Amino acid sequence: MTPLKTSLRKNIVLSLCVAFLVALSYSFSLFSATEARIEDNFFDKKTVKSDTIIIAIDDDSLSALGQWPWGRSLYADLITTLKSAPPKVLGIDILLSEKSARGERDDLLLQKALLDVNFPIVFASQALNLTLSKTEVIAESLIKPLPLFLTSSSTSFGIINVIDDTDAVVRHFPYRTTLSTSTYSHFALQILKKAQVTLVKNTPYSPLERIVYSTTKNSFTTVSFKDALAHPELYNFKDKIILLGATASSLRDNQKTPLSKGAETPGVIIHASILEMLREGKKLAPVSPFVEVLLILALAVLTCLLLQFVRRLEVAIFCIILLTIFTTLGTILFFERGYTLSLVHLLLSLILTASLLLLRRFRESEKIRESIQKTFSKYVSPTVLELILKNQETITLGGEEREITVLFSDIRGFTSISEDMSPTELVTLLNRYFGAVTKEIIEHDGVLDKYIGDAIMAFWGAPLTDEMQADKAIRTAQGMLRRLEELNKELVAEGKREIHIGVGIYTGKAVVGNVGSDLRFDYTAIGDTVNAASRIEGLTKDYSQKIIIGESTKMHIKNKEEFVLTNLGAQEVKGKAESITIYGIE
Repeated sequence: MTPLKTSLRKNIVLSLCVAFLVALSYSFSLFSATEARIEDNFFDKKTVKSDTIIIAIDDDSLSALGQWPWGRSLYADLITTLKSAPPKVLGIDILLSEKSARGERDDLLLQKALLDVNFPIVFASQALNLTLSKTEVIAESLIKPLPLFLTSSSTSFGIINVIDDTDAVVRHFPYRTTLSTSTYSHFALQILKKAQVTLVKNTPYSPLERIVYSTTKNSFTTVSFKDALAHPELYNFKDKIILLGATASSLRDNQKTPLSKGAETPGVIIHASILEMLREGKKLAPVSPFVEVLLILALAVLTCLLLQFVRRLEVAIFCIILLTIFTTLGTILFFERGYTLSLVHLLLSLILTASLLLLRRFRESEKIRESIQKTFSKYVSPTVLELILKNQETITLGGEEREITVLFSDIRGFTSISEDMSPTELVTLLNRYFGAVTKEIIEHDGVLDKYIGDAIMAFWGAPLTDEMQADKAIRTAQGMLRRLEELNKELVAEGKREIHIGVGIYTGKAVVGNVGSDLRFDYTAIGDTVNAASRIEGLTKDYSQKIIIGESTKMHIKNKEEFVLTNLGAQEVKGKAESITIYGIE
């Protein structure tokens, strides 16, 4: 199995493990509170064009009409006043479950008004100790309006309960509530029924329903109770849906909603919002667990493939950021269509996979860096090594065919020199010679391949492509001769023999890479080009030239005016089918 396939297999396994853990978290509904707070920001705030009017028991009304609780006669007066321009329905969001503190006459005044009413009225009822089963919301008991208020055919009641989450934000309401064998509609739903409003069909609601907020506190026409009572002619109540409820903060019928941003919203406004939601057929429902898990898995695998095949780190990170943005926008789009996705778990799948794979990639990159550093530190200059490390993606430590320029140098008459020296002296001399000329190879960005006895092999064009490889190889050869002149002066001063060398240079295709075994290997070049450079170096004796290059090297020279070339003619070289035109370099 190739390293790429092995890496891909490991990354896919890792991404699948992440997807499994995230899916497990989703199945246990972890982060549900966080999800809810995030989704609060997705609601579309708008001013509704609604025929719903709020008659508010506000601070001005309390100041004008007396302290709370009011007598039932005030509600009777309002009902009587509305008879001249009857609304579609009046919803009273006030619990009238106990007898009036002002006596029986006070309750009878309201009953009389209700018996004579010409429009439907829905009273508030509160369910106690709600429990949720898979199919229904069950109440232990109900707080109902006084029976004498329900004697008219025009009166009914609905459940006003709303459900707040652990952060005290109201997000759900019981669509229907079951008590014993009876089922009761929510307050807003009952109002719509009595108003004979045709609901949007094909919108089945669950027992406990998510409130789809689209309106704010100021979205509804609001009239102060005292003004509605004193000057009803100023307001067009006819054929409207009217909700009567408390808005004064002192009455403590206020709760937080997703749109209130920490402030509190009167309960009557929340019921108006539910009413608008039901009227327009809006609904929020989570996608099926199968779809959610599939998306979690898809994001993990897609992130894996992006990081596997996009090799440039900055591009890969940019792609991950784009994927995060698209995931978020897709979640919002689903939300607007009435479906909720677990954005937290989707992003967890994406970000955790990306983080782990980037960490693994970083660790692998460090290992490759260490391997490259270990391989090339003894062959090239620190400058070239740094370039190699910066361009790791272009480096192949295995064998690959590259066009390179190979340099061979050899000491003339080395055998006779060695016969006049002890082994220690000979090694010392070679070390001085190698130390001097090797600097030229390194300084001209060459790769020092190896020392072969008294010979040196170096090359350019790998592991990094170098358009100036021929020029650099020739400059290196010339520099080696200059350094040798300086060394020879020292040797003569010491009473020792001078050293003379020949240099052969050839450009062509060669296989470059790590050659050896698991115990020992070298980064080297092999092939016909290497053999040709070695043979050309041997020709320096026959032509009394210190530097000879092949025709291919001449063709690759960029700064031709820099070098003086002498055409030495065509020469047959062992291992080459065709003769090679060679050139001497001054």
